[in-house]
Amino acid sequence: MYKRQAEKDGCQNYTIQNCTLTADSAQDCRLIYSHRNMSVIDFAGTNSNIKILNNSISKGRFGIMLNDGGGLTPYPDENNEIAGNTIFKIGINNNNSGINAADQKNFLIHDNEVKDFKTGPNYADWIRGISIGNCIGPVSIYNNKVHGLSLIHI
Repeated sequence: MYKRQAEKDGCQNYTIQNCTLTADSAQDCRLIYSHRNMSVIDFAGTNSNIKILNNSISKGRFGIMLNDGGGLTPYPDENNEIAGNTIFKIGINNNNSGINAADQKNFLIHDNEVKDFKTGPNYADWIRGISIGNCIGPVSIYNNKVHGLSLIHI
C-alpha cells in the first residue's frame, strides 16, 4: 500500500481478508506493508480506513506493518484495524515484529495470534510480537495471543 507522490491521494477504504501470505524467509520483506514517506496536505493523502482481517501470514521480517512515515504531517493514518490474523515463523534478522504500527489514530488490534518467531545466533535481541509507537487515541489492543518467541544465542 504505497503510492508515489500521493500528497492528496492515499490508499483508503480497502480490506485484505481471508488471504494466505507466505514469503521466502531468507528475504527481508514485510508481508502487509503501508507506509508514506512524504507530508500530506490533507486527510485524502492518508492511508486510512484499512481493514486487515482473518489472514494467515508467515515467513518474513514483519507480518503486518502500518507506518505513516514518522510524523511527517499533522494528518496521521486513521481508523485502521488489524483483527483475526495468524502471524507465524517471522524473524530473519535483528529487528522483527509480527505486528508493527506507528503514527496511527483511532486504531484497533484485536483477536490476533502471533507465534513461533525465531532469530539466529548472529542477530541482536530485537524480536517483538506486537509493537506500537506514537499512536494517538483511542488505540485499542485486546484479546491477542503472543507466544513462542525465542532468541537463539550460541
